[in-house]
Amino acid sequence: MSRRLSKKEAIALFSSAKELAKALGISKSAVSQWPDGPIPDNHDLRIRYELKPEHFQPGTAEALGRMEGK
Repeated sequence: MSRRLSKKEAIALFSSAKELAKALGISKSAVSQWPDGPIPDNHDLRIRYELKPEHFQPGTAEALGRMEGK
């Protein structure tokens, strides 16, 4: 598997921490407790394969790089 999403990247995919939490079925407080680095594996996998798979098709790595400011 490629590297896990960072908290910043995950929030950007959903426009806000509140919307990310809602999509994952967890509290906004739970999202805020994540470290600034990679998010937990189970949430990363849900986002990649269930909630936002269209963002992880071949060729979209460049888009994630732009989200990070690279």
